[in-house]
Order: sequence, then structure tokens, then C-alpha cells
Amino acid sequence: MDKQDKTSFWAKLRGSAAPEADGGDGRLFRLADEDYAGPGLPMILRLAVAAALVLVTTLLTLADSVSLLVLIAAALVAGYDLVLSAWNGIRARALLQEDLLIVAASVISFCTAQPLQGALAPLILQLAFILRDYVQAGMKRSLADVIDPADSGDWSDADITPGSAVRVEAGRIFPADCVVTEGSAYADLSTLTGDAALRELRPGSFAPAGGECADGEVTVQIISEPEASLSAKYAAALRKGALEPTAAEKKWTRLTKPLVPAALMLGVILLVALPLSGAATLTAAFHRVAAIMAVAAPGSVLLTIPSAWYVGIAAARKSGAVVLGADTLEKLSDSRAVVFGKSGTLTEKNYMVASIKTTKMDPATFLKVAAHAEARSSSQAAQAIVAAYGGKIDDALVQNFRETPGGVLVTVDGIPIVLGTRSLLRQAGLAIPDGNYSATAVHMCVSGIYAGHIDLSETVSRDAVETVHELSRCGV
Repeated sequence: MDKQDKTSFWAKLRGSAAPEADGGDGRLFRLADEDYAGPGLPMILRLAVAAALVLVTTLLTLADSVSLLVLIAAALVAGYDLVLSAWNGIRARALLQEDLLIVAASVISFCTAQPLQGALAPLILQLAFILRDYVQAGMKRSLADVIDPADSGDWSDADITPGSAVRVEAGRIFPADCVVTEGSAYADLSTLTGDAALRELRPGSFAPAGGECADGEVTVQIISEPEASLSAKYAAALRKGALEPTAAEKKWTRLTKPLVPAALMLGVILLVALPLSGAATLTAAFHRVAAIMAVAAPGSVLLTIPSAWYVGIAAARKSGAVVLGADTLEKLSDSRAVVFGKSGTLTEKNYMVASIKTTKMDPATFLKVAAHAEARSSSQAAQAIVAAYGGKIDDALVQNFRETPGGVLVTVDGIPIVLGTRSLLRQAGLAIPDGNYSATAVHMCVSGIYAGHIDLSETVSRDAVETVHELSRCGV
């Protein structure tokens, strides 16, 4: 058996791997994963044996020496891994963990003829660890499961490849992020936004993975892998939790560093001062020192910080705000200004063709060429143009398709087409007539000659007026 196997064996014997001296990530404690399955059978058996030994000393009349040995055995069974962790913490100069102070308090209890308290201290701490892990994992699991893209079981891998089109009827779940190409429906997006209000979907609308088609029927084009969807990223952010302590936690960790040394110094002073002053006997002084050490560990205080993050993320989501991580939530508390994008606040975040302006061909032909050029693009502008065309796309006419930031470069029926923003056309060395163009204009050059542009518009949201009023009532 090699060293790694031995380590694994002892970790299993303890019921779980002992935390690193610094928590493994700069913390004084571990944060349980949402897949936390409990303390494990070895730990349960250890605690059951320790509790049984404690009960034996309280229910049976035993000689003092025998009772002391039984309680020492109970303390070791319940907390020998705490002793190892405390020793490792001392070697690593990590003195803020609960392990060290509880072990010290337990030893003092045994030394002052209070063996029952000495045996109960590690037993209670282990139970507290189990409860803490259970609560942490439960919060993370409940949050992540709620917004994780649901698997309806009706989609095959071939159905949900980017670029493929699927039909979504009422009651079915959108398997990945997609854009509506045909039909209309109302979708329940509460799994992602927390808002129970149904959202109307029309051609060009964005439908996130995990949303449910509540009423109607639509054809959608898949624009992402399921694991790359917005809701999957949100679930992953919650699952990841706060692996890196935020600025606030680091600050409070620094502030609490003097706490344990101060508690130890106070204990030494009390052990000397109380008996000398006659205020208490040596035994009573030991009892007071043990109590101070038992409550001086700052881990329980610092643990409330990530707990507050989970609650804050859940509360924000319930109000319709998606916060991707604790660090973002922490920064929001100090925010003094918020900038809202027009899309999604005042508009439905989907484009429609408003007008076609061209002097080189008739608008219908212009739109047909533009639709073929954009047919393989997954952008919202492309979806709006294809939806406005409404005709059948002849894939055989489209060659050499290349999508770049700002638009597409493609050959349609042997003719080179550049379609996109003004910046894209300039980068391609193509001239654009002077004029006032909207920010959403899509320009097209055919065989190097400017042919015209398509103006896109966004649909005003049904609740835009109420949104503005709500923002105003919030002081925005």
C-alpha cells in the first residue's frame, strides 16, 4: 500500500478528509458541496460509540478511575481527528480553527476533574460540523437544482446540436438556449428569473434553456450547447459557490486573527490572577478559561458570511434578479449607480426588420439575398432578417460562410456578400456612403459595391411603462 492509499484509508476511517490547515482556500472552515452525502458510516459509528460510552458513565455507577478512562476513550473516539487537525494547524501557524480551542477546552476539563464536559466537547463539535455541512450543502443544492436546466427526457443529442431546429409544444422544456424562428407561445422562465409572469415568444425571441413552453407552439433554432446555456452557467456559479473568499470575508478574517491569541493570553492571565486575588479557586479559574476557549473560535462568525451570500442570491432571484456569484452580490452593496441596457428593460430584446433602404435592387430581392447570407448565423439580427424573409432558404446557394464579430462574409450563388456593421465593412475595405444610420442598421455590399442597409427595431416590452415606474419608486 503506497502513501496515497494509506492517506485515503485514514481519511475514510475518520469519516471525511480532514480540512487543510488553512481551509484549502484561505478559509478557516470547509464549505460543503451540494453533492455532500452526509458524514459517512465511519463517522456515524464513531459518534454513536462515543455517545454510548458517555451514557454508560451517567447511567451506571462506576469507580471514578473507570469512569475517567471511559470518558477519555469517548473523547478520543469522537475527536482524535480534531486533535490531529489542531496539531497540523499549530505546525502551519493556523490558530483560528475551532479544533484547537475545543481540544484545549477538553483537555482543561479533564485536568480540572470535569471529564464529562471534556468528553462532550469534541462530540458536540463533530455534530456541529455535520449540521453545518448539511445546511451549507442543502442551501447550495436547493438553489442550483431550481435553476438547473431541466431534462425533459424527450430530446436526443442530435436534436440539441447548435444550428438544429426543433419544435417545442406546450409543456415541454427548452433543451438549450435558442431563438424562435416560427410560431408564437408564452413561456414560463421562472426557473431562471424567479418571475412567475409568462413571457411572450415570437420569431426572433430568445428562449433560455430550462424555460418551459406554457402555451402555444414554436419552432426554435438551437444556438448553444446545453452546458453552455445561460441557466447552466448560473447553476454552475451556485454550485461553485464562493470558492474564493470575497473582500469582506478576507477583511473579517484579518480582523479576527487576534481573537484566538487574545483568548489564550486571557486564559493564562486568569489562571494566575484569579487564584492569587482570591476571587476564585484554581479549579474555578480553569473552568472559566475552558468556557472562554470554547466560545472564542471565530469560525462560526465567519461562516455566516457565505450563508448570507446564498440567502442574498436566492432573495435576488425571487425578485427577478440573477446574480452570478457572491463577489458580484458583495459589490452591489456598495453600488451608487446602476446602468440599465435598453434591451430587456424597455424592449423585448428581439429584433424585427423595420425598413429596407436600397437603390441597387428591389427591397424583396435585397431581403432575399440578405436572408440567404445570414441563414447560417445564430445572431438575433440574422434571425430577424430570416424571419422577415419568410421564404425557403436554398442551402445550395450558400458557400464559404464565415461569421465574424459584426457580421458575415459569404458567397451567395457565386456572388461575394459582406453583411454587417459599418465597422465590418470598413475592415473589409468597402466604402459606405455618408449618412445618418441607426445603431442597429445592417449594411450589405454585393461584389464590393454598397447595396443598401436594413434597419432593425426592437419591440417595446409590454411592461416597459411599469418597469420605469418601478425603477422610479426604487429611487432610480
